[in-house]
Amino acid sequence: MLYAQTIPADINPGKSKNEKINKLFKKIIDSIILGLNDNKDLIDIYTEVRDKILKLRLILSFNTKADAEWKKYIKSLTTEIKTTFSNNNYFDLNSELIEVYNQYYKIVKTLSKNKKNENIEILKDISVENLRNLLKATTIHKSRAVIKLFDKSLMLEFYLLIASMLNSNIISCENEFEKKIISCIDDTFIKYGAYCVVLDLWKPKNNDESRLARNIKILSSVYSLEYVNIKPISLNEVKEHIKQLNG
Repeated sequence: MLYAQTIPADINPGKSKNEKINKLFKKIIDSIILGLNDNKDLIDIYTEVRDKILKLRLILSFNTKADAEWKKYIKSLTTEIKTTFSNNNYFDLNSELIEVYNQYYKIVKTLSKNKKNENIEILKDISVENLRNLLKATTIHKSRAVIKLFDKSLMLEFYLLIASMLNSNIISCENEFEKKIISCIDDTFIKYGAYCVVLDLWKPKNNDESRLARNIKILSSVYSLEYVNIKPISLNEVKEHIKQLNG
């Protein structure tokens, strides 16, 4: 599943039976810890680990067994919401996580059934940097929204991973950092949801008046203006761009 989180909320670097996944997972966590200890900006840490997150997602997304485990995880997500986010040390953060994951579950439940997202497989060998180059190389059409959605999903996974590390006591933080993580999760998730709507992969129900759903509806309306009466790029054109970027 390339459009959604692959790292579970109940973080455990040794959880998978796949040693390659465990090692990569540990490298991501170690890099985040090192970056935080060096007082680096979150966006700089994200830039350093995003290719590893992408690699982990690709391993899981194109592995049938791993994909089955992911679907099982999604089904159990609502239970994890109630049990994982019970750390009273980060009450505000966990209130945000409960709200985000409740809405996020609705999105990934739809994505897991939506065959439209299978077209993203053409990007399976591309790096994050080349994704950005591809974005710059193309005009404003739905293929740009695909790439932006992909990028926002990686960023969302990064911030959710940090939240998981806090709840698992792998790292700790002061109140100001907690507020910053909450803001990053909120902003990134709303943009992620809005691109899902633009690409017709998912949309909030009309009667869903929750805060996140309202904000996603508003932002997706703004984003949708970019794609009115514009011919989408074909998959063959995207493949050609990727071929050129990869030399």
